[in-house]
Amino acid sequence: MDAPSPNPPAGATPFDPEAPPDVPVRVITRLVVVGENIQLELPPEQERFTLGAAAPPVVDLTVHGEMVSRLHAVLTRKGPKLRVVDQKSTNGTFYNDHRDPDFDLLPGQVFEVSRRVKLLALDPGLAILRNRLLWVVGLRNRAAADEAIQQIATNAPILLLGPPGCEQHATAAEIHRRSAFNDREFVIAPSSFASRSEQIQTLARGTRSNVFVDLTRSTAPLPAYFVAGLFADCRPIIAAPTRDRAFAALDSYAHRLRAIELATPAERPDDIPRLLDALITEEHARAGGGGELLPITALGAANVDALKAHPWPDHFVELRAQAKRLHAVLTNGLRIRASARALGLKSPSSLVEALERIGVHLRPLDPDDAPVAADRDDVPTPPGAPTRP
Repeated sequence: MDAPSPNPPAGATPFDPEAPPDVPVRVITRLVVVGENIQLELPPEQERFTLGAAAPPVVDLTVHGEMVSRLHAVLTRKGPKLRVVDQKSTNGTFYNDHRDPDFDLLPGQVFEVSRRVKLLALDPGLAILRNRLLWVVGLRNRAAADEAIQQIATNAPILLLGPPGCEQHATAAEIHRRSAFNDREFVIAPSSFASRSEQIQTLARGTRSNVFVDLTRSTAPLPAYFVAGLFADCRPIIAAPTRDRAFAALDSYAHRLRAIELATPAERPDDIPRLLDALITEEHARAGGGGELLPITALGAANVDALKAHPWPDHFVELRAQAKRLHAVLTNGLRIRASARALGLKSPSSLVEALERIGVHLRPLDPDDAPVAADRDDVPTPPGAPTRP
């Protein structure tokens, strides 16, 4: 078994840039210990695996636990499934909360080894989705991500619970890409409709697919006809700031939703440097990847602590906006004037003020780098000139 790493990798982006847009063949390629950063790789070309507490080469997959037998179970491929057969272990193998010596496992399902270790089966698409979920629920909140994977894999209606700006649309789109419906249109429904015909057209497009409805900024209930059709023929993915808002819009149908609670950046301050590091890395790739990119720690400990303490009221929207500014700073050697020029700003003071609003204070590296009175934003400029980021 791979040794757990204490932290997620720095600069881990929310999407895997090497991943294809969809993964049509759902073959289990990984078992993860639920809630942990421990995973067992199952090469797709291998048909049979032995699992137990013994070390390789006695078994293929080593699971540590005081009640796990040396050879606990054998796993054999059966199309997209794994057939799990207990090898007369002392403390048993459990599936669907019952001791079961012989069962089939699908991607997104879990089984337990001796009631002490819970293993979640992932195909390549679900493995990517797990990382995407960690981005929105908390980089270390693996238990929440793994619970969400299990709900998503059953095609249950999903509630993305959190305030606006918490990557709801991107998360819903990623759920669609990794779902059994990824060959169909990902439908984005409006939060209000002008006519019954518009409802009918939206439901027709979303039949046997995922339909995303964003209620984070809406207060009106959805039409009863649309809601009934949404839950009858589609898989709804609903974004709402609170459960009460979901019930107000969906009435009793909201009981069917399985909630995924999204964590704002301010609720997990220790994640903020890593989130920004990932967004800055993404921005660097988008800009062509030229020049040296300094790590976010180059800003200094006091500035990194200030980023953690900032409330980020617009959540990921603000993180992404500031990542562009920080990318300019970190690719221009922390030089204020060069960074402002890279952003197309007329005034270096504009950049200084924008960074100070999030607690980042840059010390001029040389006298020519210090903003002067002529840099001030109150110098008259033509209407529409970009004087403030």
